[in-house]
Amino acid sequence: MILQVRILQTIYKKEVSMSVLTERHSVYFQLILSILMLIQLLREGNITWPTLRDAVPFSVPAVLYCINNNLDVHMQPQMDPATYQVG
Repeated sequence: MILQVRILQTIYKKEVSMSVLTERHSVYFQLILSILMLIQLLREGNITWPTLRDAVPFSVPAVLYCINNNLDVHMQPQMDPATYQVG
């Protein structure tokens, strides 16, 4: 669970929202823990790598998802927020 703390301030009649670095620390902790578990499995020899035939079906949706996200990022500046939210 990612703990997110919001601190609201009023500066020149503008509301500013700040997020604490807890999210970043949580992601780093998860990455380090995953790498340590992978190293342990590699030392024990209890890991089997998938064949190319098993991995290819997962790569096609991943590539399409990547293309879709990049198109969304490039479309956002050219659309007003209400139109983008509907689409």
